[in-house]
Amino acid sequence: LYLFTFIISFFLFTRNIFIMIFSLANYRVHKKRLKQLKFKDKGLDEDEIKELVDKLTKPVIKTVLPKIKIKNKIEIEKDLKMAEWDEKITVQQFIALKIITRVLGVIFLLLFCKASKFLAFLWGGVLFLSVDFLLKNSANNRRDRLMMQFPDFIRITQGYLSAGMPFVKAVEESIKFVGQDWQPILQRFVVEAELSDINTALNGIREEVDVFEVKEFLSLVNLTLEQGGDAKEGFEAQAEKVQQMLYDVMLAKIQKRKIIGIFVQFPLLLCNLAVFGLPTLDAMLNLNAM
Repeated sequence: LYLFTFIISFFLFTRNIFIMIFSLANYRVHKKRLKQLKFKDKGLDEDEIKELVDKLTKPVIKTVLPKIKIKNKIEIEKDLKMAEWDEKITVQQFIALKIITRVLGVIFLLLFCKASKFLAFLWGGVLFLSVDFLLKNSANNRRDRLMMQFPDFIRITQGYLSAGMPFVKAVEESIKFVGQDWQPILQRFVVEAELSDINTALNGIREEVDVFEVKEFLSLVNLTLEQGGDAKEGFEAQAEKVQQMLYDVMLAKIQKRKIIGIFVQFPLLLCNLAVFGLPTLDAMLNLNAM
């Protein structure tokens, strides 16, 4: 009996040892294969982008910009901050890049105009407007994302406020449930509210988020707090209004896309009418000739 028990125990022990060894070997092979399959990221990081932009724009900043008066500096700063380009590029560098691309666009237009006027005007226009378009597009896309994620922030924060949680604590608890674009903004709000006060923190969000609906909502909440009201009352009073504003924004986008669709489809409609009308026109001409 003892011998039989010893043999079974030894068999199970050796079996576990071999399973562990082979599993470890398989894990090492798997890890080695994963390491071999990893590719180096050849993309530019933020420091390389800053260095590249600095090298490109430095001559223009030194020679050209002192002779130019910058009119819309505040608007450019807002767009750079909204597009999250402000850490990579300054206002002066942006204007210098815009000058460089516009000069390249004009040169391209003059060089290739004889070969193909259409392509020359097309790519010349693309180079001429590329920097402005990219900045506006990035800023508008982030504004749209912030506006789309804004009702979630109101709903989640309102739920915590209804449970009797203080305003700053409710915002802090809602950070992990809101959209990715709102998370760093609310984190800065919590830090600013703890270091100074709620009004200063709300003003910081209004300066950072260049969206009219968000600014209006935060202004009304701030006004409610200044008048001695509760943040819960301010959120509840404005929640329906924000939902209506979001509905209006979506409706305006739908109408805009309808108009764009009409303009895109109109040339195609003319072509279809011409194609279907050509046999009739040809028959009418033949009748006249007979």
